Amino acid sequence: MANEVVGNLTGGLPGYKVIGSFVDDEVLASMVGYFQKGVTILSGQGILPKGLILGRVTATKKYKQHNSGASDGSQVARCVLRHTVDTTNGDVLANVLYAGTLKYNQMSGMSSGALTDLAGRIDSVNNLFIF
Repeated sequence: MANEVVGNLTGGLPGYKVIGSFVDDEVLASMVGYFQKGVTILSGQGILPKGLILGRVTATKKYKQHNSGASDGSQVARCVLRHTVDTTNGDVLANVLYAGTLKYNQMSGMSSGALTDLAGRIDSVNNLFIF
């Protein structure tokens, strides 16, 4: 559900105006028992959607999209991206989740290998990913 925002949202505060649409629901299904950390996302990957499974490049310690066929360290799933980021113009600082209960329908890049690496499970009845 997109919310169209046009005009001044701050009730008259000068210099603060938002125009356009913004959709980025929280990927967390519960605030109980989650663990997040700030990391650097490697540049040149374009726009990475929230809920994307990430791996860490061993040489740079930067994170990128999980790729089970890689040999740079990103073949091991490490975490899940909490919010959408744009890496087009350089490295980006972002929050990633190492544990928690997530909305499974908002995740991408899941494979059986990633599921094993993250020691997670899918609750298909409630549409949750728990790790």
